[in-house]
Amino acid sequence: MSEIKAQFHKRATEYNSYTKWLNDPELFRLCTLPLNDYVKNAQCLDIGGGTGWLAFEDYKQSGREWTVLDISEDMGKIVPEPVKFICGNAEEIPLPDESFDFIIVRSVFRVY
Repeated sequence: MSEIKAQFHKRATEYNSYTKWLNDPELFRLCTLPLNDYVKNAQCLDIGGGTGWLAFEDYKQSGREWTVLDISEDMGKIVPEPVKFICGNAEEIPLPDESFDFIIVRSVFRVY
């Protein structure tokens, strides 16, 4: 797990400039499509959300509150306000059950 964390720390500062995620409006639409059924005050969690691009874009369009959970503290330094950031991994989410109305998980993997 520490190797994965180190890799994302190393990539964090330039992540938004090279990742294809940010330039794919169809991916954004597909990821947020289920949210159309939620009221604007839905609490949303993006597990493995990196720099928070998806959360921030949806916040700008809808006003929904977002939290990003990512293994990299350096990714968290890039997450724009008012999106909240929590450093952690998907196996041990440091939040109480039923804290969120909607949870999205993209590109999160476990190495054994």
